[in-house]
Amino acid sequence: MNEFDDIFDPKPEDKDDLFNTDNRSKDRFANDLYRQSDEDKRNAFLFLIYIFVSLIITFVGGFMMNSQYAYLKDAIENVEETTLLEFTVEDNINQDTNEIDITYPYLTNITSEFTNNYDKEIPVFSVVVTFYDITNERIGTRVFTKENFLPGETFSLDEQIVSSHEPIDIEYSIEVDAPSMVYTLISLAQVTTLALLFFVVDKISFKRDWEDFKAKRKERVSNIFTGFLIVYASLIVANIILMTLGTTETSQNEMLIQSMFSDSPLNLFLLFMLLCVLTPIVEEVIFRKVLYNFIEPRSNHIVAIILSGAIFGLMHVISFGDFVQAIPYVLMGLAFGFIYWKSNKNIYVVIGVHFLNNFLSWLLYVLAIYGIYG
Repeated sequence: MNEFDDIFDPKPEDKDDLFNTDNRSKDRFANDLYRQSDEDKRNAFLFLIYIFVSLIITFVGGFMMNSQYAYLKDAIENVEETTLLEFTVEDNINQDTNEIDITYPYLTNITSEFTNNYDKEIPVFSVVVTFYDITNERIGTRVFTKENFLPGETFSLDEQIVSSHEPIDIEYSIEVDAPSMVYTLISLAQVTTLALLFFVVDKISFKRDWEDFKAKRKERVSNIFTGFLIVYASLIVANIILMTLGTTETSQNEMLIQSMFSDSPLNLFLLFMLLCVLTPIVEEVIFRKVLYNFIEPRSNHIVAIILSGAIFGLMHVISFGDFVQAIPYVLMGLAFGFIYWKSNKNIYVVIGVHFLNNFLSWLLYVLAIYGIYG
């Protein structure tokens, strides 16, 4: 018995009614083999749709982007480093105490200048700087970006970075890319298509869960907000683990998302739809409804929570290779799996929790863009 049992568990008087679709057991089809088989088939179809649509849109989007921005392959060699990149390290003085900051005692200053000698505009120009400590271990990586880098324009880099470890050496490279809006639109097309197909193919499950949500509205809303607190707590634990391991850098996945933000209202709206609305739907259907429900009948809910959470976490970092950064995503995935199970596998509850988590991140990025936060 724990403090969340009363919040998530069905009312005691409902537990004996195994044939009432609004009062399902943890295994909602345990007493109906036909419906269980039908659910398995639809889940398998959902997974095939996910793979097929993801591959098609990724291929088509990549082809169109490469065709439109093929000229960028010659852009890097036409960017001149007019002032060599240099860095200095000094004490990071806390302005409140006038003493060296305990958490981030080092302040690194980075300066350089780059000139676009290309005859075309570079949509996104980035300087990727990696910092190393005295043992040659990587401290972290920062990306400094200039959008709409015009011909003949000079990009002056003058930045300050705080860190918990002293940078002794750095490595840096320059990169060019298509506009971040292109990636946003490709991703938006993918998740929009998937979400619509999921609703069409699995409308029976969505309708059933919605009826359950309406019938137990207060309980389910409470599930969502309690679940959000569980996810938030899991991220705090993840940060403690990362700090213990000496990892202070941001994950590549998070840096990619951060690079997609700009002060354009249209951009922010599209990112809201992508990150807060559609991505939670697609990810929760695939990782919880499909993957969790595939594993649980073949083992138990604990194994299903662990495996679906681990796969969820790894999928967020596997393309970047920074596997230590999977820790926050894995713990988040475990939290989502636990919430899914405790809410009697109501997909709207875990989608709601995922929405709140992503919305908080989206809001903090927006506030940072407008200089209100960070």
